[in-house]
Amino acid sequence: MKEEELHIEQFEDLLLDELNQMQDYVLCPMDILDTVRGFIDSYIDQEVNKKLDELDDEIKKIKL
Repeated sequence: MKEEELHIEQFEDLLLDELNQMQDYVLCPMDILDTVRGFIDSYIDQEVNKKLDELDDEIKKIKL
């Protein structure tokens, strides 16, 4: 099953929600950095995979 594609605004909202929830805990900066990095990695993976799918579709259209 394909995951729902999220736009950058949705990622920002999800990240903000996560960071707000983290305010209830005593965290070191590395915890926060790991959370932000995870969200960024997810978004980059999504965008790279989307572009690879587009390129794959274009390659399939090319007749040799």
